[in-house]
Amino acid sequence: MNRSCLRVMLAGFCIVAVLSASQGAEKWELEYDGSVLPSDAADSWGVSLGTSCTMTITPEGYLHIVDGGSVTGALASATMSWGAGYLVNRQVAEARVRTVTCSGQGGVSVLVANGVYEEVFTLFPDRIETHRSARTYAMDTTDDFHTYRFEAEETDFFLYADGNLVIDGSDNFTSPSTDGRNTIRFGSQSSGPTSDAYWDFVRYTVFPFYPPEGAINTLVHKDPDYYSAFPSLYEIPGDPPFLFASFTRKVTSSHITPDGTSKRMFSYDGGYHWQETTGNYVCPAYADSSGVMVRANARGWRYTTPDQRPILEARGLEVRDVGDQVAYAEGAYAQRSTNGGQSWTTTDLDGILPPLGLLMTFSAPCSYLRVSDEVVLSAVYGRPTAYVAYYEAFVLRTDDNGVTWDFVNIGRDLEQKVSFGETALAKMPNGDILAMMRNDPSLSAEEHGYLYMARSSDNGLTWSMPEQTPMWGYPAHLLVSSAGDVICSYGYRRTPMGVHVVVSRDHGRTWDIDNLIVLRRDGANGGSNLGYPITVETSRGQFFTIYYFTAADAVTHIAGTHWSLGYPFPADAGEWETYE
Repeated sequence: MNRSCLRVMLAGFCIVAVLSASQGAEKWELEYDGSVLPSDAADSWGVSLGTSCTMTITPEGYLHIVDGGSVTGALASATMSWGAGYLVNRQVAEARVRTVTCSGQGGVSVLVANGVYEEVFTLFPDRIETHRSARTYAMDTTDDFHTYRFEAEETDFFLYADGNLVIDGSDNFTSPSTDGRNTIRFGSQSSGPTSDAYWDFVRYTVFPFYPPEGAINTLVHKDPDYYSAFPSLYEIPGDPPFLFASFTRKVTSSHITPDGTSKRMFSYDGGYHWQETTGNYVCPAYADSSGVMVRANARGWRYTTPDQRPILEARGLEVRDVGDQVAYAEGAYAQRSTNGGQSWTTTDLDGILPPLGLLMTFSAPCSYLRVSDEVVLSAVYGRPTAYVAYYEAFVLRTDDNGVTWDFVNIGRDLEQKVSFGETALAKMPNGDILAMMRNDPSLSAEEHGYLYMARSSDNGLTWSMPEQTPMWGYPAHLLVSSAGDVICSYGYRRTPMGVHVVVSRDHGRTWDIDNLIVLRRDGANGGSNLGYPITVETSRGQFFTIYYFTAADAVTHIAGTHWSLGYPFPADAGEWETYE
C-alpha cells in the first residue's frame, strides 16, 4: 500500500475507532466477557492450563488467572483463531485487565498473530513491554483496570492504553508468525514467569480495507447433502435476456472422481433470484457474426481399469488411483456447430500436441476467447513430465474459425521454479490479449500463489514473458467493463479466505492493489473449497460475481455478490433476499 496513504488512513481509523470504543458503538466480531471461563463462553476458546495454574471467576465477574509455576508447561492461556489477514484487513484487539504480579515476559500478556507477522505485549506491574519489537512504556498496570488496544495493519502496529497511544510501532510489525499461526491469545503464555491478573473482557475485530459499499451477497444454490462447485456463468440474449449458470454437484469434495452431475439455474433479475432449469444453453461467445460456433478444450480426466496403468505410464502419462479405477488426462478436441449448438462436429487435436504427462481443462467462460470471426483461443494447462509438480500454460488457437488449430505455449519457466496453471483470457480495449495464469503455491515459497500475466499483441500467436502481479490468489477471471476497466476476480485461499477483485485502468499493465475489493472474507479456515469466480456486468458500473463457497457450516455451495464501481445501486432494487 502507498505508505503516505496508509498513514492518513490509519490516523483516521484510530480517531474513529477510539471514539467509537469509548461510546461502546464499535462492532466487534467476538467479545469475551470475563464472567465465564473461556472454555465455557458461547464462542469457546482453546485453553491451556498447566501445573500450578488456575482460572477462576470472581464474585464480581472477572476472570482470575494465576500462574504459580515455572516448570515446562506451567502456563494458563486462552486461544482463538480469528481470521486476520496481513494484506486484506486491519486487525484490532482490546483487553481490559488489572495486573497484580508479573515476573517475566509472557506472564500477563496478549499475543496477536495474523498468519504472517505477530507481536506479544506483556503487562508488567510498572510497564508495558512488546516482545518482538522490544518497545516499552512506563505505567502502573496494578492500580486499576486499564483497557489496552492493539491495532495492526501491514507492517505497522499501534498500542493504546485507555485511549492514549503509548507505543507507535510503525514499520515494527515484522516478526514472522510462528508456524504461520493466525490467532489471538491472552493470559500467561510462557512457562518461566509467574503471574497474577484479573481480566474483564477480551474482544477483537478485523476490518477489510475496501469492501464495496452496498454489496449484497446472494445464495444461488445450497444443499447440505451435496458438494456444489465450479460454476459457469453467462448472459443469454433474449426478450428479456437472462443469466444462466451451471455447476457441478457431487457427494464428495474430490475434484477427480467421476461421480458429479450438472445442475443448471437461471435468473431474470441480474442474479438476485435463481430458479432451476433443465434447459442447457450454449455460451453465446462461441458464435461468430454469422452464427457459426467454435470451441476447443482439453479432454480432462478420463477413466479406465487399473490394468491399463503400466500401458499408460509407458506412454509418459501420469496416472492416478480413483476408487476401483485409474484416471489420466490426455488429448484435446475442437468442435464446430452451424445450428446454434444443437449439434456439433468434433475434431481430434491430439496430433498437434507435444508429449505431456497430463493436459487439463479450465472453466470455459474464463479460458475461452473469441478474438474475431477467424481467431479463437482456448487456454489449457498441463505437466510436461508425469509426476513432476510443474505446470505450463497453453492456448489452442485457430485463425480460420476452427478449421485448423495450433498449440501455443503461454507460460513456462525453464528452471521449473514457477508453475503456470488455469488461465483466464480477455481482449483489452487496445486490442492486446491478456492471459492471467494461476501460480500454484504448493511449491512452498512465499512468492508462489501470486497470479502471473502474459500479453499478446498478435492475436495469441506469440506471448510476452510471464510477469508476477501483486494479486495473491487463484484462479482468476477477467472482464473488460463497459467503461474500459479490466476487472480481475479471484479466490483468496488463505486466512481470511474469500473472494477478491482488483481493477486495472491501463489495459491490464498495472493493478490497483491499494484499492483491493474484498467481496467475501468469511470462508471457512483451512481447505480450499471456494473461489473460481466469474464476473458479469449487469448494467453500467454494476457487477455480479458468482463463485463457490464454504463457510463455517462446512456446506460447499454456489453464491454470488452484487457490487458496483463508483455507481450507486438502482433506487428501485427493492428488498432482495440475501443470506448470511
